[in-house]
Amino acid sequence: DQLGFAVIPGGTQRFHLHFKKPALNDGIETYVQIQLANSANGYIIVTVSTTPGITFGGTVNGTKVLTASAAGGNVTFSGAVGATQALGALTVNSTGATTFSSTVSAASVTTNTGGTTAINGGAITTSGAQTFNDAVTLGAATTLNTTNSNIAFASTLNSSSSSRALTIGAGTGSVTFTGAVGGSLALGATNITAGTTTNSSTLVGSGVY
Repeated sequence: DQLGFAVIPGGTQRFHLHFKKPALNDGIETYVQIQLANSANGYIIVTVSTTPGITFGGTVNGTKVLTASAAGGNVTFSGAVGATQALGALTVNSTGATTFSSTVSAASVTTNTGGTTAINGGAITTSGAQTFNDAVTLGAATTLNTTNSNIAFASTLNSSSSSRALTIGAGTGSVTFTGAVGGSLALGATNITAGTTTNSSTLVGSGVY
């Protein structure tokens, strides 16, 4: 399969990408670099109702809002998201596994309740809020930054395979941990800069809060 480049148009229209279940291969899998076109408005919705879900095998860039919904399937971003042009609001809805394998830059990031989110790319940067409603694991030393906006973990937060450092910069925004942090595998050095930090359960790690 050759690496390609796809342009998905924006605009004031609502663009639906409909994919029917193939006979031999469920879900959506792309090996292309995705560019969400730069018109003033518009948003992209990618939806499947079958497993294994949605895989973005290349980079994803563009200022558009992107919602990826995979029901119980997995959603995987294999390449950098927003590295050359930050996305608008990024929402991932899946009760399977959501994986960010590289860095993410967007206006905001939201995951739904149920399933898991693996942050393996080392950094998520947003101007707005970051809201993780499912269980999160860190597969690398991770930096989460917002521009004076909130960061919330509604479920558990753990390292993956070994202790991972976590640095959070929320400016005047708040940081909220609702579930246990480091309950199954402790975090490494942890440094949080925020207007307020709320921890409703245990937090196992080391660092400055």
